[in-house]
Amino acid sequence: RDELTGDKLGRIHMDKQDIYAMQSRRVKALRKTPADLKNSGKSDEDAGDDDVLEMED
Repeated sequence: RDELTGDKLGRIHMDKQDIYAMQSRRVKALRKTPADLKNSGKSDEDAGDDDVLEMED
């Protein structure tokens, strides 16, 4: 028993679950917008480096 609230505490033993095989609902908020899809065409090297200048020795 929990001394503060008087609730009973216990443990539940479950088998391991493969999180990659579990079904989940597709949420509209997590989908990419058409603008995100258009910007994903850029290479990773070019993304976000517009403000950085490279200096030569």
